[in-house]
Amino acid sequence: MYDERMGSGKTALIVHGGALKSAYAGGFISKLGILGIRAFDYVVGTSASVGNVAYYATGQYEDIRNVWIETIGGNLDFVSVRRWLAGRPPFDVPYLLEVIRRKTPLDVGRMSESASTVLLPMYNYKKKRHEYFSNRDRDARERIWDALTVGMTVHGEHIVCKGEDCYVDTEIEPYAIYRDSPFRDAQHVLIVTNHVVLDFDVQKKLGNWLFRTIQNGHFPLEVIELLKRRSAITRRNLALLDDFCKERDVLIHSPSQSVGIRPWTLVDGGKENIRHLFHEGERAAERVVRGSESRELMGTLISRSKVLEARKYVTRIDALVS
Repeated sequence: MYDERMGSGKTALIVHGGALKSAYAGGFISKLGILGIRAFDYVVGTSASVGNVAYYATGQYEDIRNVWIETIGGNLDFVSVRRWLAGRPPFDVPYLLEVIRRKTPLDVGRMSESASTVLLPMYNYKKKRHEYFSNRDRDARERIWDALTVGMTVHGEHIVCKGEDCYVDTEIEPYAIYRDSPFRDAQHVLIVTNHVVLDFDVQKKLGNWLFRTIQNGHFPLEVIELLKRRSAITRRNLALLDDFCKERDVLIHSPSQSVGIRPWTLVDGGKENIRHLFHEGERAAERVVRGSESRELMGTLISRSKVLEARKYVTRIDALVS
């Protein structure tokens, strides 16, 4: 169980992306919240999982389900082959985000008041560095949707620029977040990935090649060069993840080999496949939390979650009294 005397004792939930496969992580972390693990010292989301962790941090667990199963899985109007043939991005991310904002609005106020520090990494390709959105930032309410857009960068039109700073999805350099990360003082860590294999296997290489073939002409040269070297970058940065895990109590959860997304999901609507992924994530979370294999870590995470939630309410009461 969590003990304040155990060093910092801080906890972290790190959720990696994976395009539509991120429905799995959505199911997993929404079930975590339902089962009582509602707060970590740090909640980190990359790529397509930035939305997952944003809704998790606000306690909108049912909305995570609605976004994946109803909004994305039930209506893939944001995907269009005609747009691609016309030289436009095949994924209309602004349209998708607008639908999400209308149907399942994120409670930005609750995010700012969350018991967890939310960190959404973004890659600034102009300055060649990874930067973080945080719900503790003064301008968090204004910047959150920029951070969500950057997490879904699949075309040059989706790049978010602020003055001389231009941002794309942090997963352009997979696992780079484990280098000098702002959550490095966390001692008890749950990492959720949507890929069975963490390395750049044949399937990922094919996907990366297809992505570059379709989208190459729509990105600046700095981004294209990184995409070309993504396989080598992944292998190099896996060492960062290994080093991060050596000094901490870490559980890396990946889906089983049988859980996957069909290649034609984007063509046929894929609602049942996305629903399957989401439910598999939910079932996996229940097995992890209730299972004996990681019982000590789960007990620590549950206890720390209660401490953080209690602190949040004490802080809120103090603010009202003063």
